[in-house]
Amino acid sequence: MLLLLCALIACAPTLVEEAALAGPYTTRDGFVVDAHGGRVLLRGVNLSQSAKHAPFHPAELDGEGPALLAAHGPLAIRYLTSWAAIEPEEGALDQGYLAGLAERVAGLAADGHLVVLDLHQDLFGVGFAGANGAPRFACDEAAYAAFTPESPWFRNYYDPAVQGCFDALFANEARLRQMARALRAAVDAVQAVAPQALVGVDLVNEPHPGSRAPSDFDVLLARYYQIAAEELDGTGLVLLFEPNVLHNLGEATTFGAAPAPSSAYAPHLYPADAELGRYGDVSALAGMLADDAAEAASLGVPLIIGEYGPKLDDPAAVAFVEDALAILDESFSGALSWDWSAASDRGLLREGAEAVRQAELRPHARRVAGRVLRHRFDPTRATLEVEWQGDDARGATEIVAAGWGAPTVVELSDGEAMQAGALLVVRAVEGEGLHRVLVSFAASP
Repeated sequence: MLLLLCALIACAPTLVEEAALAGPYTTRDGFVVDAHGGRVLLRGVNLSQSAKHAPFHPAELDGEGPALLAAHGPLAIRYLTSWAAIEPEEGALDQGYLAGLAERVAGLAADGHLVVLDLHQDLFGVGFAGANGAPRFACDEAAYAAFTPESPWFRNYYDPAVQGCFDALFANEARLRQMARALRAAVDAVQAVAPQALVGVDLVNEPHPGSRAPSDFDVLLARYYQIAAEELDGTGLVLLFEPNVLHNLGEATTFGAAPAPSSAYAPHLYPADAELGRYGDVSALAGMLADDAAEAASLGVPLIIGEYGPKLDDPAAVAFVEDALAILDESFSGALSWDWSAASDRGLLREGAEAVRQAELRPHARRVAGRVLRHRFDPTRATLEVEWQGDDARGATEIVAAGWGAPTVVELSDGEAMQAGALLVVRAVEGEGLHRVLVSFAASP
């Protein structure tokens, strides 16, 4: 049946019991799941490049920034923090930073966004010029003195001083536990003010093997993930764990197990042709994502792409985004764009990024009240189709318009639909039957 957005349909005497998306969060059968059994899809952005350096808060949340972000959501946000921000001096947490972190995440929660805290690093830490991540005390001063920066920035990963710091850190379990405890302090600060909005935590960004062979490093990295899982026990969060950074270049992960039952595999997606600014090989993209999905399945966890995004000057940038998200839709897998800023060459706030931004922040069901059978968005027709099997999940299916304009027509198999702020809420008839919704959008941001 077809109906206008604000019309209600009452097709049966009993609708699914109302239950809001809320923690504790866990995983089941390849899905992120909330406390009421709803399957949760994390689609949105990284926030952001500007948080990599002091004062370590995203500049995009200043002034009118939150309103601009909210106009495209509510979204899932991978929120950058770092060990150096949390514990700049050994043994001394920066309470001012933690208070500011909590305040900003609380604001995001008030706007309906979901959050994953990301313990970020690039080139090990702040002791190296232009780098971020670990505090200065985490490596020997002699390493910093021996470092000579090179361009482009990623060449610095081959510097012996940088590699030596990675080697030393991942060989030192006491240091790894100290890093994990700093992350726990950030989690505690955020959960004190936004417990339902915080869904997960990315245990470390793009871990680098230093001078070690990737397979040897994976053993140490897996041990860090176990340590972090111990320190984060009881938080009720999904633990996102990444393969080593050489996975971006096609190196397969050698992990034998997830760090905890409530975990998600969170590789990044940067195909070679897209990195060169000339995307065109959809079969290679599909192969990379199939490998990611197979690795996640072998570990028994959901797949969430923690970072992806084309170069904005790539003529096929929009095609890359649409191809990647179409593939990820098939498995109801998360994807978080790099990044919500004007500071990077992929930044969605840059001039000229409008088409890519609309492609990346497209309508989706952020919560489905049952086992997902189909989640498919057609950008040409601006329609979203969601089909699910009812089970023990309670509450509504929640659809985000994400800047594509208000939904104007809804087709429902059963139940009722209504606007609830920025969400279209669909309440199906209670039971284990099949449910389907088709939504059309105005297709204008």
